[in-house]
Amino acid sequence: YSPFSYDSLSSKIYQNIVLGFSEKGTQTYGRWFGYLESDSGIDSDAFSFSGVNALISRKPLQSSKFIKTEAIDGIFIYRKKTPAPMMAQLTDFRERDDQVNISGSLDDQRTLPLEMVRVLDDYMRLRLSAHHGNSLVFLSEQHHPWRRAWSGNRQLRVVRVNGFYTGVIIPPGVSDVEFG
Repeated sequence: YSPFSYDSLSSKIYQNIVLGFSEKGTQTYGRWFGYLESDSGIDSDAFSFSGVNALISRKPLQSSKFIKTEAIDGIFIYRKKTPAPMMAQLTDFRERDDQVNISGSLDDQRTLPLEMVRVLDDYMRLRLSAHHGNSLVFLSEQHHPWRRAWSGNRQLRVVRVNGFYTGVIIPPGVSDVEFG
């Protein structure tokens, strides 16, 4: 059993994030939500962190970040113009205790190149870019207090990003990080 595997129940934090993507909200059940009442939130800064790259809608959407790719029997399919990153190495963030805030849209952040070296279930190894100061590896996944990250024999600090997502503070000189 893994604490990071799929769990049909969701946290209240997740439900609140999803509710914030639509000005009228939505109905949530576990990790499922039926719809967004309006398209007002899909171009928001908060939505950019969600990792959503495709949308299906019964009505046309007004968006500067998604384009319609297909319409089939009154169903519209949209894809993100620029793919949403599921992970990124960032240099511009604010730390406070075990919380990190990233201002603005994830799409607009300066990122450093990173390479996924190996993935096996909950284990992941990344090769990072060198940076003169602390950087942050952002993962578009819900933060879990048992998530661990290390480089060699050195444990790295796992933090909550923007109140929900997972991040790891990367000190200068660290070029590889492993998650488990």
